[in-house]
Amino acid sequence: MNFLPILIAVLPAMLGTTLAFSAESTPQERYSEARNAFEQGDFPKAQSIGETLISEQHYSPALFQLLGNTRYRLGDLGHAALYYQRAALLPAPSAETRQNIAHIHERSGNFFFPTNGIGRQFASWFSRSHWLAIASACGWALTLCCIIAFFFVRAGNLRALLLTIAVLALVGEASSVLGWLWSPSFEKVRDIAVITSRETRAYTAASTTSNSLAPLPPGSQVRKIEDRGSWSYVEFHNENPPPEGKEIRGWVQTESITPLWPYDPACLE
Repeated sequence: MNFLPILIAVLPAMLGTTLAFSAESTPQERYSEARNAFEQGDFPKAQSIGETLISEQHYSPALFQLLGNTRYRLGDLGHAALYYQRAALLPAPSAETRQNIAHIHERSGNFFFPTNGIGRQFASWFSRSHWLAIASACGWALTLCCIIAFFFVRAGNLRALLLTIAVLALVGEASSVLGWLWSPSFEKVRDIAVITSRETRAYTAASTTSNSLAPLPPGSQVRKIEDRGSWSYVEFHNENPPPEGKEIRGWVQTESITPLWPYDPACLE
């Protein structure tokens, strides 16, 4: 039997499969490709690669930051603010991320819910699971030092050292608990969405013919209360409110908002 025709027919397919396999790149290499595209001014390519990585569940502050920069260069302030805010949820957000969020706020006047700024920066050093592990380690150290100091060492420098370590462990445990409490969690952002469309307004009813409550600049945060298909009932914080208060509720078109964190909840734990 002559195998030559069969080999000639199969060889191109085998070669193509081999080349495709060898051409498959790692997420880090594709991120570098997106970054190079951004630096060369090819913003659509950078956006396409970055959003493909996101769809494959590759999340990182650097990738969200890059997508925010890309959207900003494309003139899309709403999605730029969205990606910067997503980057700020993951430890540890860079100073550039915080500056970019502040810059868009200055440009658009978007709304945010009040937060403990200093506490948020402190909590961003680690994830919630890391803060919990540190608190647990400090708790064990505190317990062991106290037991040894009071039951096995009656006096002397060793006891003083153990009590000093116990005090430091107590401070560390308290700080870790605060870091855990102040850290972003999925429960805190589950219902938070970001205005990503231009010319968005909040209305008194689910209709554009109803009274307008306030304009919602791109990048504004809202808390979704109720969803009725093409309309959503939301709450937002207005720094220049009407007399009835700063927390305002109204209706916005659902297509104008995007969930702040629609990804794996475990990433914020």
